[in-house]
Amino acid sequence: MARQRFGIGRFCKSSVDIITGGNPGCAPVIESYRLRPPLTTMTHTFANLVTDERTKSLKTAQRWLWVVGALTLVVQLYLFSQAGAEVRTNCDAELAKTGASIAEILARPAEERAEFEAALQQDINTVRLIYGAGIALGVTFLGCGFMMLRKPLAASITALSLYLASIAGMAALNPATLIQGILMKALVIIALVSAVKAALAASRDERDAAEDAGVASDLPPAA
Repeated sequence: MARQRFGIGRFCKSSVDIITGGNPGCAPVIESYRLRPPLTTMTHTFANLVTDERTKSLKTAQRWLWVVGALTLVVQLYLFSQAGAEVRTNCDAELAKTGASIAEILARPAEERAEFEAALQQDINTVRLIYGAGIALGVTFLGCGFMMLRKPLAASITALSLYLASIAGMAALNPATLIQGILMKALVIIALVSAVKAALAASRDERDAAEDAGVASDLPPAA
């Protein structure tokens, strides 16, 4: 009697109809719920969109590394080939202050110019060694570019650290080099810092995607 007075029987029947689809008015609701994409599908779709965006950023950073590497390699190769002329020009400028010249010294007897020739060649070798290190740096940048999509964080940080170390090393040998080509150096540093930022973002997204995948795997399968 109480169940009929308060309509509990009708309520229970309506609930059963909604759950089972027996109520025609609730069929569209049930059908829309059935057609709703599973949570795992939505998670994977979002992860794919994020991955595509980060891949574009990493490819842009990769191209910057290749540009920096190619420019460094070309410039250092040229300087390496001109090392002898550069040292002789600087030496001539210093000798001119004393009223002498390389040509004059080299015209002297062999025993008188031997020490000078040895010192001159040592200076040339030292300069070539420095430019050789620059060539190696350019090759390293190219290698970091090739590794950017596989190990983005390691590649970008390595490139930035080596470039800053090369600037510091050259400044230690000759402080005047610190302001030489300062605009180009600033552009290169900005490009390398952007590469590090892209790598950090990609690493963070990869970690988040792994966590989301773990959460999604704990959910019950969609009906």
